[in-house]
Amino acid sequence: MKLIQESEQKLICKSNSCGVPFAGFVVTIGGLILLLLLFPNLIECLRDKVCYKILMSFHSTNMLQYIGGSLIGILMIALGLFLFLQISTRRVVFDLEKNQLNVEKYWFFSRNLDKRQYLLSEIYDVTVDIFKQKGEPDAYQVVVLLNNGTSILLDLSYTGNEEWHRETAKMIKNFLLL
Repeated sequence: MKLIQESEQKLICKSNSCGVPFAGFVVTIGGLILLLLLFPNLIECLRDKVCYKILMSFHSTNMLQYIGGSLIGILMIALGLFLFLQISTRRVVFDLEKNQLNVEKYWFFSRNLDKRQYLLSEIYDVTVDIFKQKGEPDAYQVVVLLNNGTSILLDLSYTGNEEWHRETAKMIKNFLLL
């Protein structure tokens, strides 16, 4: 997450999603490698009439492994591409001049744009949310709280630097004079 003060009247917070798309890329590459490793054996068997008859009667465990592995590879590629296409960016703009809080989220590989606007006067606090998981280090997220009970997350995911998140929340509070 980056916090940029564009002017005395405008503060912009930008964040990108990286984890899920990176995992999707890794799963896609894994599926491609699996298919490339199994493909020559599968083609060889499909060309051999005896092997093909055995395959069709499902007596060959090797062929079942080749077919099963190929299906798993195809599923990995499909899942990986789906996850990879989830690359998105969130942009939150605090605009004192217009008395607006603009929250925009868009995806790189589509034309979808989710845009919401709130009045700055609706903001009553900016805090740091802590995500605790047993056996794992704590993760943090800056959250804008509105009078109507809505919580606006400034980042797309939780990360681990508490001091930085507390300083960011403090900077936003100072900017908004809260």
